[in-house]
Amino acid sequence: MKSKRDDLWTFSCNHRHRKDYRIWVACLSVCLLLFFAWVNISIADSTSLTEEITKLNTQDKDFMKGYSNASEGKHREAIADFSRVIYRDQYDFAAHYRRGLSYLAVNESDLALQDIEYAMGGIQVDTRRALPYKSMKSIAGKVNDPQKIIPIMDKAIKENPEDADAFYNRGTAYLAMGKFDTAINDFSQAINLKPQDLDYHYNRKVALNRSVASQRLLPSSATGRGSRNYLTKVKIIGNSVFVPVTLVNDGNEVGVYLLLDTGATRTAINTEIADQLSINSSRARRANMQVVGGNILEVSVVRISSVSVGPHTKHNWEIVVVPHKSSVARYDGLLGMDILRGLKYEVDFEKQVIVWR
Repeated sequence: MKSKRDDLWTFSCNHRHRKDYRIWVACLSVCLLLFFAWVNISIADSTSLTEEITKLNTQDKDFMKGYSNASEGKHREAIADFSRVIYRDQYDFAAHYRRGLSYLAVNESDLALQDIEYAMGGIQVDTRRALPYKSMKSIAGKVNDPQKIIPIMDKAIKENPEDADAFYNRGTAYLAMGKFDTAINDFSQAINLKPQDLDYHYNRKVALNRSVASQRLLPSSATGRGSRNYLTKVKIIGNSVFVPVTLVNDGNEVGVYLLLDTGATRTAINTEIADQLSINSSRARRANMQVVGGNILEVSVVRISSVSVGPHTKHNWEIVVVPHKSSVARYDGLLGMDILRGLKYEVDFEKQVIVWR
């Protein structure tokens, strides 16, 4: 016959086992949740940039109609369909990309490139990380040594000058070696051959940003021992001077080349750069801006975290965003007098540098 004490012991053991069981089930559930989350993250990471930007907008009838027309080879009709989508929402990056593909199909390469580059605004570019090489079989075992990859790609390009991936791989190798301008040239060549591949655009953005960061301010020793001057390497085309500038907004950092324009009252960027900085210019206040030649533009005024040029940084600074249809949108933007006023500098056209006094 069991005593009351035995009953209490049995109850205590059963209660402890049930408690242990519940803890075990809870731990198993957490592990399963973490596993499935890891699987989802892995799947998301493996998704290509092209797949990321070309998700179907099934809620928009014009988008679906354009997709259907493009699938049937009716690209002119598709362009009209996607244009209606973009008219309603200029930030529909998938519509820009799809319209760009249709422009390619009808040999409108300039319009195609403009749309596809604009679609890059829908992709967050991490300038610290370039995308990997393509066609890994040809360079297996050499990915950690970019100097070994370059001659392999040289040979591939010589055998087939239309091999876009070879230009991309060589550009990625040059990027890893810190030869940014050479990398930019290779990525640009790859884009000319296959503009629809967003990986090419992505790595070119990384190379451009790193190039701007490296050239924005050269060591002071470059101007002579004991000198207090600073140099910034610039690009000069004709009489136009393009200055490397670093823009920061809410954690997004973008390197750009702005046209030095002493006739511009404000510093300006185009809508593509604004998208990279995650600026929603549609909600910004409107203003008029005078640019070189006396032209007046209607622009959006926005405030960003900082603007850095040479040794100078302006914090919490207002800049303007110009529309894509503007002539200013042919390049990254304008470096205006709001930044330049009060700064002492001199442009050395022969050496292609700005000397900051």
